[in-house]
Amino acid sequence: MDDHDDPLDIRRTEKLVDEHLARLRLMLNLPEHHPRLAAQLAQDADALTRLGLVASKFRTAVNATRPVSRLPQELFRMIVLYVVELEPPFPPKGERDASGVIWDDEDAVVYPTLARMKRRPTLGWISLTHVSKAWRENIIGDPSLWARSIGLLPKAIPEFIRRASGMRALDLTIRAALTKERLQSLLRLPTSHIRSISWTFNSKTARSHLKSMIAGSSRKLRTLETLRCAYIPASYSQPETYTVYAPSLRRIELTGLLLDFDAPNLVHLTLDHPPRDSFDVTAMLNILSSCSRLETASVKTVYNVAYKDAMLQGRSVVVLKHLQRLSIAAPFTGHDLIKIMRLIRPASNASIDIRPGGLYTAEDFAIVKSMMSAPWRVGQVQSMRFEERGALTLFWEKLPDAPDSGGSVTISTGLGLRSLSTAHVKECLQDVMELIITDKAAADTFAGGWKSFLNIMPQIKHLKLRSTSDKRSARVVFSRVLEVLSEIPSHPDHPDQPNLGPVGLPLPALSTLTLGPNIGPECLPLDVLVDKLSRRLDSISTPRSRLRLLTITECTYPKDARAEWSETLMGLAEKVVWKGDSSGVSQ
Repeated sequence: MDDHDDPLDIRRTEKLVDEHLARLRLMLNLPEHHPRLAAQLAQDADALTRLGLVASKFRTAVNATRPVSRLPQELFRMIVLYVVELEPPFPPKGERDASGVIWDDEDAVVYPTLARMKRRPTLGWISLTHVSKAWRENIIGDPSLWARSIGLLPKAIPEFIRRASGMRALDLTIRAALTKERLQSLLRLPTSHIRSISWTFNSKTARSHLKSMIAGSSRKLRTLETLRCAYIPASYSQPETYTVYAPSLRRIELTGLLLDFDAPNLVHLTLDHPPRDSFDVTAMLNILSSCSRLETASVKTVYNVAYKDAMLQGRSVVVLKHLQRLSIAAPFTGHDLIKIMRLIRPASNASIDIRPGGLYTAEDFAIVKSMMSAPWRVGQVQSMRFEERGALTLFWEKLPDAPDSGGSVTISTGLGLRSLSTAHVKECLQDVMELIITDKAAADTFAGGWKSFLNIMPQIKHLKLRSTSDKRSARVVFSRVLEVLSEIPSHPDHPDQPNLGPVGLPLPALSTLTLGPNIGPECLPLDVLVDKLSRRLDSISTPRSRLRLLTITECTYPKDARAEWSETLMGLAEKVVWKGDSSGVSQ
């Protein structure tokens, strides 16, 4: 190709540039031409800019004709995905990544839930944008690539979100102190993309950062669904509260702090050790009344929550028709709890867990009667279960014609069995027909305590002794309770002679006995069980002397031992059922 065939005439352009540079050097050596030289240099700078644009346009045109720029879209995307998958998962510790930030194990406090790892991955696929303009446009225009890497380069989070085009909501987890630079990066995040925030901090400065992030009418978190905030150690003093506006918020879990929130669609609420000076009974009722869609609510404190009868005067009942689970653990008295619970109306089949500082008198046990007679309950109490740490759970029967019936109430009584063995408690529990005793609940209770309590429950027809994996604890409770059941009562006029009638016999109406799960020879040998039931049978002279049903669930007795004692057990109960042995076989 000769000069006349060259459309850009490169040689002629080079000759003109050389001549122009020679003139500039001449002007530089003549002081009188310096003003003219300055004007000429300004013109040259503008010309170079325009020439650069021409060169860029030319390179783009040339690259567009290269095979690599004309790959089918499917093949191009396959190449990019291979690069994304095959690149190293993270840079060696201490080396710089694409953003120039050194990542350490404790560094990088902001990341989405789908990218949780100790060190951040590299982003080598970004370098593919330098291959050609077509590749760059395709990569920048692919929201999924940017969405999967949100948070991996903290300084570029806003840009990644913008390029993700709202394709994925952002889940933030913040577990360390924020530098000023990172805080500003955090505050620049578009709130319209944030789906969840999990923030754990241990300083008042970090608490103010939280306020800057989520509080105020200008920070409406329209897409926020979950908010978890923990101030560790929990603070009992908080100078102020601030409001969170989140119309889509469904779950709030706060530890050691308290926030006001405008969240009409809130479903799950947890307040764990809220600050003493900003939380009282009024605050609790106000929060519950503002969340009509609540399904679960939990409040836990270790200090005395401010309470006065005047706080409840004039208040209307808080109706929470969707509430399925309510837990209140605070050092109220039984009578104070009665007054508070009268202002809360959950679903008729709700499960309620009440753990006051302790109900230390039988009169305080009136909270049990109050909950049993609550106007929103459907049906009667069916069974009662003793659990660990003095907790007592009452279960309502499930009525076939009332789908909203059922539910339970768990109350931490703090009372020993002897204290519960009163006429007042007997009146409260007179309709209970089933008694469930767990081994952990009864391990520290002496047989005498069980005897006094069982004697006020003559109406009990069903008894369940439930064991855990603690075989020693299970053996203790089984032996104590069965010892009481098999104790031969004495005649009231002749203590030295056994009474052959049911007078004084614990649980005289007992018809079904269930043992298990996790029961075996270590916690209750079959010969001991047979001995206890035989002694009970010998002390009764009524037409229905035998148990109607004996059920042993998830047992680990050897098959030969079961075969040896089955016939004897059949003589003590009309029906014996073994449910699930150690090999999973049911009979």
